[in-house]
Amino acid sequence: MHNGSHAPRPITAGVVPPHSPISLPHAVPNGFAVVAAGLFFVIFIFNSTTPKAKVVGSNIHFLGKLSPIRYLQRRYTAWRFLINGPDLIQTAYEKAGSKPFEVLAPDARYVFVTTPEHVKEIDSAEDKLSLYYASRQILQPQYTMHHFGLFDRPLEGTGFVRALRVHLTNKIPELLPGMKEMAKNRFAELQKRNPVINGVTHTPLAKAIIKTVCQLEAHAIFGKELAGGEEFLENAVLYIEQLALNAEIIRAFPEWMAPFVGRFVGQFHGAQRFIFHSLMPIVTERCREREMALSRGEPIPKHVSPLFHFTHHCDRLADGISSPLQDDCIQWLLDSATSKVQRTPRGVAHEVMAIWFAALHPISVTIIYALEDLCLHPEYLEPIRDEIRTQYADYEATARGLPLLDSFIKESARLSPVESQSCRRRAIAPFTLSDGTKLSVGDWACTPVTSMMQDAKWYPSPLQFSGFRFAPPELVESIGVEKLDAAPRQESPSKLVEGDNTFYVWGAEGKQGCPGRYYAQALAKVIISHLVEEYDIKLVDPNAPRWWTWRTTRVPSEGTMAIFTPRQG
Repeated sequence: MHNGSHAPRPITAGVVPPHSPISLPHAVPNGFAVVAAGLFFVIFIFNSTTPKAKVVGSNIHFLGKLSPIRYLQRRYTAWRFLINGPDLIQTAYEKAGSKPFEVLAPDARYVFVTTPEHVKEIDSAEDKLSLYYASRQILQPQYTMHHFGLFDRPLEGTGFVRALRVHLTNKIPELLPGMKEMAKNRFAELQKRNPVINGVTHTPLAKAIIKTVCQLEAHAIFGKELAGGEEFLENAVLYIEQLALNAEIIRAFPEWMAPFVGRFVGQFHGAQRFIFHSLMPIVTERCREREMALSRGEPIPKHVSPLFHFTHHCDRLADGISSPLQDDCIQWLLDSATSKVQRTPRGVAHEVMAIWFAALHPISVTIIYALEDLCLHPEYLEPIRDEIRTQYADYEATARGLPLLDSFIKESARLSPVESQSCRRRAIAPFTLSDGTKLSVGDWACTPVTSMMQDAKWYPSPLQFSGFRFAPPELVESIGVEKLDAAPRQESPSKLVEGDNTFYVWGAEGKQGCPGRYYAQALAKVIISHLVEEYDIKLVDPNAPRWWTWRTTRVPSEGTMAIFTPRQG
């Protein structure tokens, strides 16, 4: 298991969906954990990946028939991937140059590509390389999302993509004022529950940020009917934790055993049932309202999240009363659905649960690491505070601006990404890259995102933290701090939401990139802006481990404690 620390980072791959397992050991009874562990020896022997042949131009070696010793060596390496995946990827990346290379995991063979040409090839081969089959393998939704079975469809036929990419993105300026007020109240409420040691409140950083993000995102995704209850919010976090743990247990077994294992572990996943059954009455009523309105030729009723700012964008009714135009995520899913199944209460509830899993963990972790980096690099605090003090009002009105904070978050994400693997696609048919590298059915194509973002070919002094690396040069120079002005910067400035051929935090550019990136970065800026403006922040132990790794994910340490001291004036 690889631990991060607050000391300067070693030359190694990092470990973030966006979209991957998080720390959840308390979610399952000890007896069940023992049973699962007792089966690992059998799994070690039988859950194997099929040897593949070398092709011209690749860094994939000929395997052919393996001796028992060689086979066991490869299985050992594959199982090492679970706790040492980023380092295995980094080692293979350094050996491969710009050619494709393979890394084995217990349940998959990963073929990593690094050139823009190869990334474009895997991104455009939707009929052979599937993002959703990769997602299904990661999440095991039929067992962890209350029998969710809507993953077998093209991307553009997925309602939640349009709901996030179009509807949610367009609503960000209206959401921002409510987001900041809610973040302020939620964090202050959580602070009252934290332990006081020697007269000082010690805040468990990861838990505080996850719970703050949880409330904001729950209002936007689940709606006010559910998000106001503490029991629901607790289960919303637990749902993510139990899902990640149970999916990992299922993936440890051969695929033919998944139905048996999935049904067994599902007995211990109470949060998925709680969330699903909490959603169903609300979604059922929404669907009923929609059908009645359509049958009568009337406008579909709108339901407004309390995050929305009601001052603008109102309809003026005949009697002079203002009525907000905005609607919420459930409404967007109904409006964006492309099939009858997606407009059923069950279909909408499953879509909401899928969005929730993708939404909570990645941005929470990004905020956690950015706050830690602010504590470790305090020279950036005052320039960022000045920017927030003078420009936040404009940002809140337009959802544009705060370039220094934007650059700082992007640099933190570059050096401490949530994930070291991106652009995941699972082969559903044999596929050959232009250099001859072959993928068989079940293999994955992906990019080594951390290795690429920490490569000197593209980033000057790649392991040095330079918070304003991506900001406009003239803006950094105007700050007048020599240390910051002398820090390495990219040739061209760029924004956090912008990807390129070396920055795949959001996945590949194009229609399969992250549809919620604009909302995610806005939420990060809102929470960080509030905390930086209202508190002096420091880590209790700057040298304590920051994270541990599982597969390709960097998991924040639950033991990281911070001190938030209210600022005067």
